[in-house]
Amino acid sequence: MAAAGQVGVSGSLAGLAALRTAARAARCAREAAARLDRAFEEAFGGTPSEVTVVRRVVRARPDRALRRATARDFAAG
Repeated sequence: MAAAGQVGVSGSLAGLAALRTAARAARCAREAAARLDRAFEEAFGGTPSEVTVVRRVVRARPDRALRRATARDFAAG
């Protein structure tokens, strides 16, 4: 089983399609991370040094993603 962010290719048509899909997903993740960086830059002039910031790129509606992340963080600690 491939780890997150990895794809195996056998040269078959299905494998090549999987490679194209993985490349599209990587581009979307890179673009989302860049948007997140720009948001921190615009709001704070960069990442605030006085707080711990954990950046996650999640594909979901913001309200649902924040609820899930908050619930997960409270359950863990």
